[in-house]
Amino acid sequence: MSRKNKKVRMSSRIDLADALRKESSLSAFTFDGPYRLTGHDLLDNMYCADNGRWYETPVDWYGLARAARQTSWHQSALYFKRNVLLGCYIPHPLLSRQDFSALALDWFVFGNAFLELRSNMLGEPLKLRHALAK
Repeated sequence: MSRKNKKVRMSSRIDLADALRKESSLSAFTFDGPYRLTGHDLLDNMYCADNGRWYETPVDWYGLARAARQTSWHQSALYFKRNVLLGCYIPHPLLSRQDFSALALDWFVFGNAFLELRSNMLGEPLKLRHALAK
């Protein structure tokens, strides 16, 4: 490549950059603005006060659930992970496919998940049911 061609290519890059600076309406890729914070979100953590017996983490579970559904790229990744696990799930007599699906989604959104053991009159396990994480 000759020196002359290098100068031409370099000048075309500068011209494109100048054009992008001058034209303010051009944008290649943008994210949404910051998420809105409602006035009562900060006061929702007051239910986590010390009660003397156990410690509850100051996490707003409802806010966390809203944040998971806030944007499409968060939600689609969570549902994709859940669907991959659901595709590999081998049904168990105690845990249905639907309960496992809800359990996996709670785990990905909240970082914790709960199963409730339902027993029959003899104390034998009857079924595992999904309990809500929030």
